[in-house]
Amino acid sequence: ILADLLQYREWLSKDLKDKRMHLTDLQIDEIVQILIDRLIFMRSVEDRGLEEKEFLLKKVDDIQKGRTDKNLWTLLTIQFKIFDKEYNSKLFSKGLLEKEGFFDDKTLMKVIKGLYDGTQDHQERYMYDEIPIDLLGRIYEQYLGVVLRGTEKRVKLDLLSGKRKSMGIYYTPSYIVKYIVRNTIGEYTKNKSIDELLNVKILDCACGSGSFLIEAFQEVCDVIEDRLKKGEKSAKWNSFNSYNNRLSLGQKATILTNCIFGVDLDEKAVELAQLNLLLKVLEEETRETRRRVLPSMKDNIMNGNSLISDSNYEKAFNWNAQFPSIKEGGFDVVIGNPPYIRAESL
Repeated sequence: ILADLLQYREWLSKDLKDKRMHLTDLQIDEIVQILIDRLIFMRSVEDRGLEEKEFLLKKVDDIQKGRTDKNLWTLLTIQFKIFDKEYNSKLFSKGLLEKEGFFDDKTLMKVIKGLYDGTQDHQERYMYDEIPIDLLGRIYEQYLGVVLRGTEKRVKLDLLSGKRKSMGIYYTPSYIVKYIVRNTIGEYTKNKSIDELLNVKILDCACGSGSFLIEAFQEVCDVIEDRLKKGEKSAKWNSFNSYNNRLSLGQKATILTNCIFGVDLDEKAVELAQLNLLLKVLEEETRETRRRVLPSMKDNIMNGNSLISDSNYEKAFNWNAQFPSIKEGGFDVVIGNPPYIRAESL
């Protein structure tokens, strides 16, 4: 998957550089990243049965067989508008991609076909509903370490482990994530009512692609579901007065927006965390059950330097301004990657 993601990124970056010479490397990287995020989301919801099977491949087929007079980029932008309306997440909102993005049919066809069958010969078809979010986190740790290097006329990708180290991008194995979450949130939520649980504020202040937040979200969902199974009801939230064998999409969306918060220095990591959380919410959903729009995560997962509030510094982060919903006293539980250093050397 990592090799394929990097291949898509290289194809798209080179194509965009040829057409938009005025764009900086950072802008090219941002536009390409947004496009890849959207396409992965689209493939993920398709494999979960929430969209028509092979609907992206059918767009390619329409072009190749002359069933449309539009180019593939135009067909995709129409699809983005539909997804923005249906899923209502920040992921498809109009921005730099729509303003500056444009890609050749040939490049887009290669990327879309790759999202189904990979870029290597004789590869098995990807099943995005079977790829664990944990695996995506491990892949993206390395993906984010690849830097776009541009000259006046061309771009290339360089694998720089230095970027990962300097920006503190470290992957935490899932068993450690589960252990930390179980022994923090698991303990904190004991003997709390549904209404108290829906008011718990959980933060990862260096969230990366969201592995701790995904596990934290699952933990709160499990505890609330356990309460609902036992017949407990909410005094404040009507949507938590019924239970039909599993949490509904609306219930999961409420838990996510009420309880889960994150900050990261890397803008791409923030986008990936939002993407991963939305995919997590869609687990177990079908076309029949997905009647509600997805929550927007833009007020929950923020980009900035969580250690610095002085506006004289780049990406300074003002906690009170960025999280006005967090009342005096701050967050209830702070989770995250432990410092992997020897205490003796401090």
